[in-house]
Amino acid sequence: MPQIESLSVGAGYMYQSDRATINITKAEGDTLYLTATCDSLQREYLRLEEELLRFRDSSTHQSVSLMTRVPTGWQSFWIYFGKCSAIVFSFVLIVKVKKNNSLFC
Repeated sequence: MPQIESLSVGAGYMYQSDRATINITKAEGDTLYLTATCDSLQREYLRLEEELLRFRDSSTHQSVSLMTRVPTGWQSFWIYFGKCSAIVFSFVLIVKVKKNNSLFC
């Protein structure tokens, strides 16, 4: 710690042990920037990043398949036309049945 405290602003200290490396850079005041790397940490980071990408891909596929699509203007026209036709046909059929008391006249 005394070595790090004696560093000037912008200077740094590096320590390496096997596959692990630590870099300490002194900034203004009492601020220190610390970065560390390690092969096993990098492998773990890559594994977690791949898992996250797989999860995002699977969640987007599920969300797309669960979404409902709104009918286009032409489809809406035929839906409403069909509904109106069914109502008119039912109304005419009811009037005809009540008037003649028979379905086949």
